[in-house]
Amino acid sequence: MDPHYRTADSASTTATLSIGAYDGGFERDAAGSDSGAATTTTARSEEHKQLDEDFESAGPSKHWSLNNFDIGRPLGKGHFGRVYLARVKSQDDPFILVLKCLLKDQVISRGVQTQVRREIEVMQKLRHPNIIRLYGWFHDSTRILLMLEFAGQGELFKHLAKKGRFSETRSSRYIRQVASGLQYLHENQIIHRDIKPENLLIGTSAFILPVES
Repeated sequence: MDPHYRTADSASTTATLSIGAYDGGFERDAAGSDSGAATTTTARSEEHKQLDEDFESAGPSKHWSLNNFDIGRPLGKGHFGRVYLARVKSQDDPFILVLKCLLKDQVISRGVQTQVRREIEVMQKLRHPNIIRLYGWFHDSTRILLMLEFAGQGELFKHLAKKGRFSETRSSRYIRQVASGLQYLHENQIIHRDIKPENLLIGTSAFILPVES
């Protein structure tokens, strides 16, 4: 998991933004997991049990589940699972965020249980306007789900490819915001291993440095 940044254009959390149509990806993942359950080895079962115990002991601040969210359009799919735009089901604060799913089977098969747990612990403590916020997390029998800040304007790379080049004023603003986020990470003993336009996200008013894989 590498930190991902955020620049001055902040992520929208308004309830009025459309989250798009859900494609049923979580259900497909669950069906695939169930179909493979019979072939799960004893060793893998023990690893699952240990992973569950580790995350139970970490203790999310609130008991969340997928039932707490309206799931919207897919934002991507990686080695560990799917990423969706979502809205919290709440009359008081129905804000929009990103749900990133990490499939426990994939976490275990790649041997990154300790890394994932450690990076969630680190991300929860980070508070900076130019760094993606981890609002919370929860897990079930097959998945770990991260509740992340939404950077509504997407990757810097896409804007740069469309524009060709930025003005000196715009470039200096982005550089200043990235430098501010990096300085904060370094002060907290965190090194970003992959700074590039594809890993710089733009919210409604700021660059966002994502701090996840």
